[in-house]
Amino acid sequence: MRDRWALFWIGIFGTFLNHTFFFLALRYAPAAHGALIPSTTSPVWTMLLAAGRGQERLTAIRGVGVALCLVGVVLVVHPERLVTGDRGTVLLGDFLFLLGGAAWGTYSYLSAVAMRRLSAVATLAFGMVIGTLFLIPSALLERPWITLRVAHVSAWGAMVFLILAGTLLAFLWWNVALSRVGAGRTAVFTNLVPVFGILLSWLLLGERLAPIQLVGALLAVGGVMACQQPPAR
Repeated sequence: MRDRWALFWIGIFGTFLNHTFFFLALRYAPAAHGALIPSTTSPVWTMLLAAGRGQERLTAIRGVGVALCLVGVVLVVHPERLVTGDRGTVLLGDFLFLLGGAAWGTYSYLSAVAMRRLSAVATLAFGMVIGTLFLIPSALLERPWITLRVAHVSAWGAMVFLILAGTLLAFLWWNVALSRVGAGRTAVFTNLVPVFGILLSWLLLGERLAPIQLVGALLAVGGVMACQQPPAR
């Protein structure tokens, strides 16, 4: 029964809430923000959950890391330029990205706990099935069959990539890493997400970040690295 509840919440946080917050946020905020905010805040949530459950120690260096992440995210949001015009919608998108990072961090922690008794594939499969059951009603409300009939081939290609690479393979490899090296060491690799995300946003979408936002990105990534430092024995 305990495993069933764990899989239920894995599906809610990892598939339902994580994807809902992320894709809604992309309507309001640049993709570069989506590469920075969730990836730099989710490891902090994972660490705080583990510390709250007495499974990890919240050391001084990790406390500094949390502070750096928060300062970095604030600089990435760049709030002083959001007070005029429709830029305020970007702040909404960034807030949704933040919620998505919290959902992913919770998912990572719950998956690491569940895989003490279950395999990575079983955890992924049951979690996705449960999360998909909650996503279907929301998707049907948007009547996707109307736009799918006229969707460009590039949209279909992007959807196939999201399904196979961005979801199935990414989630599977993430769960395998969690089961083999643990949540803490695996979370370090989220530092690569901002690098590739910003690079692809610049190359493919023509997005640019202000210098102060790049400083914020570096602070956030540095904070994540500090959070992953093992406690001194």
